[in-house]
Amino acid sequence: MPCKINDYECFEWSSCSKEGTQTRNCRLKQRSYNCGDGSEQPQTSQTCTYAPPTCTSFYYSAWSECSKDGKQTRNITSKYPSDCEGGVSPVTTLSCTYSSSGQDKCAQIAADIKYWLDYDKGPINPDGFAYSPAQISSMLEARHNTVVAWVKKLLSLTLTYNCDSSTSNQNQQQTTSCSADTWSCGDWGTCSPQGIQTRSCNKTFNCSSVETASPATSQYCVAPNQPQQQTPTENLGIVNQDSIVKATVKLICPVNNTMASQGSGTIIDASGTILTNKHVIDGTAGCLVGFVDNYNNEPYFGDRQIADIYKISNDADIAVLKLRNPNNKSIASVDIAPGNSDNLRLGDQITTYGYPAKFGTKITYTSGDFSGVDGNYIKTTAIIEHGNSGGGAYLKNGTFVGIPTAVVKGDLNSMGYVLSINKINNFVNNSAIANNSGSNNNYSRVSSVLENIDLNTLNSLNLFIASNETGSDSQKVIAEEKKLVTKIDNNLSKRVNGKILLQVEKNGEGWYVYPDDKKKYYLGRPADAFNIMRNLGLGIKHSELASYLNAKFPSRLSGKIMLDVEQNGEAYYINPNDLKGYYLNRPSDAFRIMRALGLGITNNDIRKIGVGEVK
Repeated sequence: MPCKINDYECFEWSSCSKEGTQTRNCRLKQRSYNCGDGSEQPQTSQTCTYAPPTCTSFYYSAWSECSKDGKQTRNITSKYPSDCEGGVSPVTTLSCTYSSSGQDKCAQIAADIKYWLDYDKGPINPDGFAYSPAQISSMLEARHNTVVAWVKKLLSLTLTYNCDSSTSNQNQQQTTSCSADTWSCGDWGTCSPQGIQTRSCNKTFNCSSVETASPATSQYCVAPNQPQQQTPTENLGIVNQDSIVKATVKLICPVNNTMASQGSGTIIDASGTILTNKHVIDGTAGCLVGFVDNYNNEPYFGDRQIADIYKISNDADIAVLKLRNPNNKSIASVDIAPGNSDNLRLGDQITTYGYPAKFGTKITYTSGDFSGVDGNYIKTTAIIEHGNSGGGAYLKNGTFVGIPTAVVKGDLNSMGYVLSINKINNFVNNSAIANNSGSNNNYSRVSSVLENIDLNTLNSLNLFIASNETGSDSQKVIAEEKKLVTKIDNNLSKRVNGKILLQVEKNGEGWYVYPDDKKKYYLGRPADAFNIMRNLGLGIKHSELASYLNAKFPSRLSGKIMLDVEQNGEAYYINPNDLKGYYLNRPSDAFRIMRALGLGITNNDIRKIGVGEVK
């Protein structure tokens, strides 16, 4: 039957554009409605009167020398916003005391030099408008070049008036000779029971011409009174330990040519299926696999064995990789099917295997007691360190009981968390797959960095270990941001609707402003971006999507995430700036693209936008 206007719900009109138009989005109140011929549709665009924004700030040239009539002037070099009118009145004229003496001239020159040096250190974006990181970098460079030019001109005048040379040399050195900030750091503190030590650092010199990273203020250390990890021996009494050692592999998962995640994995069948944690491969395109023949070997990567990401759980920290095995070699493996965590008894000994230390160390094990359960996790006193993630946990009879995954830190000691075999087998055998390339490896999805990376440089890679501590960092950021949100600014929310915002005053945290509710959603990790993409996406037919991809998407879809319902849910982000669709393939792609298109915003402004959360 035909739909009526009242069958739709419409959102607020967008701001009036320079072209004198504004739009809004509308949708059916009930998705089950099937509108037939003769249906009415609400108006989604209309004409409006564009009103240019009012000016809020200006950038000026330096003040001129004081004239004989007691005035000095300066020119407006730019204004913000660039197309603004009215608003704050610029100050271009100033009263002064005219003097022709050389001493007064030197004082004026020194004051002008100080003005320019202070100007170079000031905020580049005082009003908090959303600029991209590239725009901010360009503005910083342009400002510094202007400052250098003016200071050099003023320094040349110090020679004319025979001013104090020490002052001019110092100003020149501050302006033209720095290449990095200078920091002063204290000694590292005592190692805490959680294995972390800290120190304090203070910036002693700010080099305005470059942006340099601050030094590390925390690092991992060997916790006091903690037993050391050990290399496996032949007298542990573990059944089938030789197969366990050979089946436990080292994973190096490159993010780019200089950085890689590292972790452990367990081969679970003879063809090369590898079980690991999802957080080990987050943000990567696959992994290089290192093997050992016995516990005395260093992991060997020389044959460039590559594992593709095959399955990723959508509700647990589980990932399955497929080793490229073109010659169909039979590979040492462990059978995880017989494991059953329901058979565990308090006090049963649990032994973990993995590669917790830096690249090049041998396989290690720890052992401890079964201490209970917490949801899908087995609690144990066995030590789990960074890098153990993705390895295996076993009983003395050789039964695989789970993946060493997380650490819960108390005030005095820590408890290891092993993801239980019951949850793993349920996923491997029955669960829905969040990301599946099919029964065969789709090699085209693997980044070329895996194909081209120089194996001789693995030791020099900037290796990082994905966090294996419980308690989501993303959840902490979201909870903190909710507390900091001030009064909601609806006009600001409309202006950045559908865009990705980066907090330029913090660590570049990314947020996606969802067009339907105008709230911001946190893009913390690749998994967060992928989760938002899947949960906030809007379905679209393949034919309609294809027609838009060949041209531009309509403005009503600006900032939306579109899911191709006829092509395995392939996702595209519609960039409001150009109305083009950007393909969001894997979690790492979603994270990279959604952050690359981000706009800078201050903490003050970001906290005028409500916080959304995907449960």
